[in-house]
Amino acid sequence: MLEGRKLIDDAFESGVKFKTIYYDYNSNLDALKCLESLRNAEVPTKVVSHLELQKFSQVVTSSGVIAVAERPHWSEIENSDAYKSTVKIPMTLVLDRISDPGNAGTIIRTAAAVGAIKVLCIHECVNMWDSKVVRSGTGAHFKIPVIEKVDTDSLMERLKDTSIFFTEASKRSALSGSDPKIYSDVDYFEKAESVALFVGSEAHGYTKKVANFLSEHSAQKIVIPMAYNIESLNSAIASSIASFEIRRQYELKFK
Repeated sequence: MLEGRKLIDDAFESGVKFKTIYYDYNSNLDALKCLESLRNAEVPTKVVSHLELQKFSQVVTSSGVIAVAERPHWSEIENSDAYKSTVKIPMTLVLDRISDPGNAGTIIRTAAAVGAIKVLCIHECVNMWDSKVVRSGTGAHFKIPVIEKVDTDSLMERLKDTSIFFTEASKRSALSGSDPKIYSDVDYFEKAESVALFVGSEAHGYTKKVANFLSEHSAQKIVIPMAYNIESLNSAIASSIASFEIRRQYELKFK
């Protein structure tokens, strides 16, 4: 279920298949950029009362238009014209224990904005297609492949010839023996031309399996200096800062 004009327009632009559009009497359906295309595709539009629409809305005050659509498989996003035509950087975000919907959606939004290749979700992550996550992603779900329930044992194959880095939102490291470096002092493309950035939970860190994987593959911990004795950033902010630094370095080195 998609709520709001922008989300519906972004989904349609990415080739998502719609089943029905519901809108209330006071909603300006013509504001949908894809309305004519939806009508040409004979997608049913049904007018309902605001009270009826509010029953299905996931927000306090409904935007006035809700679409029921098929959830796209990540491979459909990967094969879409929009994805293929986007200039990307060779970076993969790997999420572990990201359970907050707002953080999850923001990380996906950042991954799309920075031009990452894909997002992998491992253990104990929130359902990335939960309505709160999709709203927080503001359309990014339809622009970048988000692959859920990835097995830790498959990571090495997925991240072949890739330099591995990880950020922890807290100053306290859950990984013994890690030698942290300030995020802006790291040469991300020194050893390989592709990068994987692992992002763990602010409260719980990484699962044991992922922590072992990072240790076994000599992953580099990166940290973000903080003033006023602030102890931590949330996972979305920490990963956003690191992601755009990786993009900056990539553009300097390869463009």
